[in-house]
Amino acid sequence: GACGNTGFPDSTNFHSIGDNAMNSSGTPYLLLSQIDDPRQIIHFDQTSGQWKREDAPYNATEIFFDADDNLWAIARGINVLKRARGSTNWELVYSEGSNNNCFPKSSVNEDRSIAYVHTHACDQKTATIYAIRLK
Repeated sequence: GACGNTGFPDSTNFHSIGDNAMNSSGTPYLLLSQIDDPRQIIHFDQTSGQWKREDAPYNATEIFFDADDNLWAIARGINVLKRARGSTNWELVYSEGSNNNCFPKSSVNEDRSIAYVHTHACDQKTATIYAIRLK
């Protein structure tokens, strides 16, 4: 698809927009899966009027914000990462230490205090649901 309006050349090919999230000030964050490149998180920077890009930590497939505007990322394994509001650094807050759980999908409750992450074993024989306290 064409994403020239997000700062990528129109010739860039993508698998998908993997996920999206919006902070409390209404800034959209998109998780893009480019073909032949690591996943990237992009967001629109109001100050510069341009889209900013960064590699998704651990090649994460899910992103969301908590009630305090911290950005969270979920990657296979399962790995849970957090970037504090205003920070540029990611912190690994939980890791299974294995690559047994794949295909994470996250859902955050209404007050953004708990995230639920559903995963399948990579062999797709079992499923696991994690609850992450965000406060």
